[in-house]
Amino acid sequence: RGVRRQLQMCIRDSMKRPLLIVGGALVVLALALGVAARLPSVQRLLLLRAGISPKLCGNSLSFVIWSSCTALAVLTDGLRSPIMVWYSCIPVFAMLLSGFASGIFWTLASALAITGCMVAPNCGFPLWNELTAFATQFFDYTGLLAFLSLAFTLAWVFKRGENHMERVLQQSNRTLELQASIDGLTGIHNRRTFDRIFEQEWNRHERAGHPLSVGMLDIDFFKHFNDANGHLEGDLCLMAVAQEIQSCLRRPGDFVARFGGEEFVVILPNTNDQDAARLFDDIRCQVKLLRILHPNSSVSPYVTISVGSSTTIPLRQEPPPPVITMLRCVSR
Repeated sequence: RGVRRQLQMCIRDSMKRPLLIVGGALVVLALALGVAARLPSVQRLLLLRAGISPKLCGNSLSFVIWSSCTALAVLTDGLRSPIMVWYSCIPVFAMLLSGFASGIFWTLASALAITGCMVAPNCGFPLWNELTAFATQFFDYTGLLAFLSLAFTLAWVFKRGENHMERVLQQSNRTLELQASIDGLTGIHNRRTFDRIFEQEWNRHERAGHPLSVGMLDIDFFKHFNDANGHLEGDLCLMAVAQEIQSCLRRPGDFVARFGGEEFVVILPNTNDQDAARLFDDIRCQVKLLRILHPNSSVSPYVTISVGSSTTIPLRQEPPPPVITMLRCVSR
């Protein structure tokens, strides 16, 4: 009952001071709109995304809060007013809605208003207190809540920024890893990725006891092709052959990489020598069907490839052979 009586007295006393009521209502309304401005529906209502600049809307709301706080501070004993805590929310509010520059501007504006409240009594401008004791406690309470909300908002913004930067860093690392594993010209895997995949497949087939097939594919007389057609046509030829080889590998575990120059290497997991020979013969025929003219070839009027393959079952306790050694066996 005592609290209710004090609240009723505060309301009756405040009704005699319309400027105080209007100022407080404007501050509460502007703060509520600022918090709700993170929602898409409210953003459309505030025209933040409908043709009017977000900076204009955000600065307008910041001006309403700043002017209301300043008017309330003048009516509530200036520098000793409980409204002073609310000034700490204005720069953060402006920065969230309108950017860093607006935050700097309203920080300076708030500092100017606080300085004015300190200097005014010394210059002959009286500042009076229109608040009752209960109203002073109420503004102290709301000011502390506003400061607590400010601390939470800053922590949330910093944490969100940290999470965003972490996601950007992870995405950048994935992009760099992908770029480091892909041949820039043909779009298939490069030699570095082949070395890693070959060692993984060797160890996996050693544990399972399954056959592992590796094939080396080389474009016939490619130097003569470059001499006759130019290096630009040679690059287009490499891209076409690489994509054709890739399209012939239909199992998820099959792997192709550009080994260097006009040479490609293929890994066929769990594939015996007969199946590997059939697949490589199919690749050779499909490349020939591309019908890329090769005027200086001694075997065909079109671009062709030569294929060498090797199949083995990795033995236990036997380390993976060097890639060069394995490919020498393939070339033979």
